[in-house]
Amino acid sequence: MHDPFIESLKEDGELIDAALATTQYSVAIPTCPGWTVQNLIEHLGSEHLWVADLITNRVQIATRRVQPTIEIESLRDWYRKTNKRLRNVLMETSPNTRVWNVNGDDIAGSWRRRQAHETAIHRFDLEYAAGRVNDIDEILAEAFLDELGSFLPFLHKFLGLAIPDEDLVLSSSAASWTLEAGVGTIRNGPPLPSAHIAGAASSILLALWDRPHDAEINRPALLSRWQLAK
Repeated sequence: MHDPFIESLKEDGELIDAALATTQYSVAIPTCPGWTVQNLIEHLGSEHLWVADLITNRVQIATRRVQPTIEIESLRDWYRKTNKRLRNVLMETSPNTRVWNVNGDDIAGSWRRRQAHETAIHRFDLEYAAGRVNDIDEILAEAFLDELGSFLPFLHKFLGLAIPDEDLVLSSSAASWTLEAGVGTIRNGPPLPSAHIAGAASSILLALWDRPHDAEINRPALLSRWQLAK
């Protein structure tokens, strides 16, 4: 059965593979200060393996990812295999299978969107470093924004950050979301607070991840407090 998140994982994996074929592993990633291409791929590939193992082993409690050591000559082939392994595990596992996840619902299916989201952002990072970027699909970007209501509180807690005390509204032509003060959950509908980001869903997503974007922001200082990565 077709699943847009698994398909996104496959397509972004192929774009990553193409970028790795022509980009030196030592090239810096401007959107991830301190990282090189090798660091980014090792991070993303180890995320894939971590999630694949969580699901395969039906892990029920929170666990941390372990960063493997990869020979630089085999990096491209290694990532190709990790991406495929994750997709196979996701496709072979019922979405309702009980597995711990960072979104709080503890079902395997939620890892499909979480890993597609992670891969799309880091594919953008790699392509940006290489001087060419493919857009993030708008429908997928909307789904990734929907996910923030469950993932954002976990991430802030994991990083030891407090949820800001002011709402932030995200408005695209097709939908709107509100990051709620104090909790970080998503509620549907267009309230009228004083802070907002407007633009295409993909631009809003990139703005929240502190990546280059063309969204309109009326209070950059508040956005800075909400951003998921600095």
